[in-house]
Amino acid sequence: MASSRHKGARRKKTRVVSWKSLAVNAALPVAGTVLVVSAAGAAAISPPPVSVTAVASAGTTIVSSPFEALSVSRDLVRTEEGLELESKIARPEASSEGTKYVLSNVEVRTSPSDDAERVATFRVGSEITVTGQTVDGYTQVLNKGLERWVKTSTLGDERPFGSVSCPRGSDIEKRFKPAAVKTYRAVCQAFPQITTYGGWAGRNDHAKGQAVDIMVTGALGDKIAQFLMDHRKELGVHYIIWKQRYWSVRNPSWKAMADRGSKTANHWDHVHVSTFVDPGD
Repeated sequence: MASSRHKGARRKKTRVVSWKSLAVNAALPVAGTVLVVSAAGAAAISPPPVSVTAVASAGTTIVSSPFEALSVSRDLVRTEEGLELESKIARPEASSEGTKYVLSNVEVRTSPSDDAERVATFRVGSEITVTGQTVDGYTQVLNKGLERWVKTSTLGDERPFGSVSCPRGSDIEKRFKPAAVKTYRAVCQAFPQITTYGGWAGRNDHAKGQAVDIMVTGALGDKIAQFLMDHRKELGVHYIIWKQRYWSVRNPSWKAMADRGSKTANHWDHVHVSTFVDPGD
């Protein structure tokens, strides 16, 4: 009877988990025999302690001695997406390669993803340090010495016009509409030798906060007028008066004006620029 019972009994199968099948990066702390234990049974394996990369199933426990165990957490399993991302990102020291300028306000994130944590905002016109690393439309930058990420499309090699306050002062901007502010700052940035500007006044577009007078004469005035025409879309320029002539975006050629009786009234000593309310209008 005993022999027949033994013959009829099914043997329990012991599942052997190989080193290549584990999914956790771990250095086994104790030399000697290592047991891989699962719900189905156990098998003794005797390699030396090594660092392994494995794919672990739920419930598997790595035992480094009969008395201590390390449970494998699902959080430690490296997904295919994670491995792919790791392969894309180089991990250099936090060092700079160069600088870029922020073209529009941009959120700073901890990793190159729209879902990553936002930790700061770079304002338009800011000069920032880049590392040279790019991933999926993001550029790696340094923020307070830490490696962060911003969208590549928000960075450029030149500071955008009108993004930085004029060293001459910003009091003149108080009654300006946005396009007038940007135009004033852009001229100040491009022509730092200009020292005097006219802003709000109780007449025409000056009363609306949409006009700037740039006090200048001669060839420099010609350059400023041309600068305003060249950047009319970026700045929101509506029309220009200079040297008793009128130019507008709707009729982009100089037209002579009637004599108004004085050098200032005829705009020989300043370039007058009127703007729309907002840049891009």
